[in-house]
Amino acid sequence: MTNFLETVHGFKPIINNDSKLLILGTMPGNKTLENFKLTRNEDYYINFSHNHFYSTIAEIFGLDMSLLFEKSNRGYQYRKKALLDNYIALFDIYSSCKRAIGVSSDNKIKNPVPSDIKSLLIKYPNIKYVYTNGLGTYKKFMKINKDIQSDFPHIIFKGLTSTSNANNGHFDINEWENALNLIK
Repeated sequence: MTNFLETVHGFKPIINNDSKLLILGTMPGNKTLENFKLTRNEDYYINFSHNHFYSTIAEIFGLDMSLLFEKSNRGYQYRKKALLDNYIALFDIYSSCKRAIGVSSDNKIKNPVPSDIKSLLIKYPNIKYVYTNGLGTYKKFMKINKDIQSDFPHIIFKGLTSTSNANNGHFDINEWENALNLIK
């Protein structure tokens, strides 16, 4: 059976001038993109309750879990404010790609168009840490940004275990806690 490819587009970054940490994903999953298409209110990064990302952020920074997972514009605004209030920015390494319809796996991405992370780091000079949400994402990011460490020697680049529920139980909250405590 042939899977038809569709072009998917990522979201604009969640970032401000106070951001110290940039967390990079690969590309929003289908569930996230479907929620966005239905609401058209905002860009709903990681709007999937089975992903450990927001529960980890909530635990580390003492946030209200019920608001984090509220599927409304109010919930999104709370998530966005919680991230920015804690100096965290979000973006993806790809701005668009082709992917089989109904498939979210990063391994199924075709023809990715890289996001311009270097320009973002120049525009927001307070970024001191760039972490990827997933070790595979880190490898892809470093492959398309070969000179980034020499271009930004004051920034620490690191891959963290994926918060995705597809990570087969390899998620390590202690690793994330140690990494995020650096910006507290």
